[in-house]
Amino acid sequence: MTNPVLDHNPMQHFQKWFHKVDAVHPEIETNAMLLSTIGLDGYPKSRIVLLKRFTWEGFIFFTNYQSEKGIAISENYRVSVFFNWSNSKRTVFVIGKAEKIANNLSEGYFESRPEGSKLGAWVSNQSEVIPSRTILEKRLKF
Repeated sequence: MTNPVLDHNPMQHFQKWFHKVDAVHPEIETNAMLLSTIGLDGYPKSRIVLLKRFTWEGFIFFTNYQSEKGIAISENYRVSVFFNWSNSKRTVFVIGKAEKIANNLSEGYFESRPEGSKLGAWVSNQSEVIPSRTILEKRLKF
C-alpha cells in the first residue's frame, strides 16, 4: 500500500482529511477531538471537546475560562489535540499552545448557543459536582 501524497502545508492537509472523513462518514462527529492539558495538580488531563473551526493559524474550541480546563490552560498553555477517525483509519495528533481568541468571538459563540445550553452554563460551573437538580432549579430562579 502506498502512502498518500502529503501536502506540505499541515493545515491544508488537515482540511483535506477533515472534509473527506466528514463526507464519507457523516454519522461520526468529525470535529470531536481529545484535548489534553496539564492539570493544576501537575498531571495530564484529557477530555473530548468539539472543534468549532480551524484556520491557517490553528484550531478553535470554546471552554469556560473558569472551568478546570480553562484555568489549567491559563496556567500552562501547552496542549495537545488528537483526532481519531477510526472508520477512515486516520488519526491526527497536534501539539501546540492554546491562546484566548478575541472576546467578541467568544461572546458571539456563547450568544449563538441554544437557550437551554446558555442557562445550563449560567447555573452550573463546569466540572463541579451538583448534589441535586433542586440546587440547579434554585440557582435558575435567581
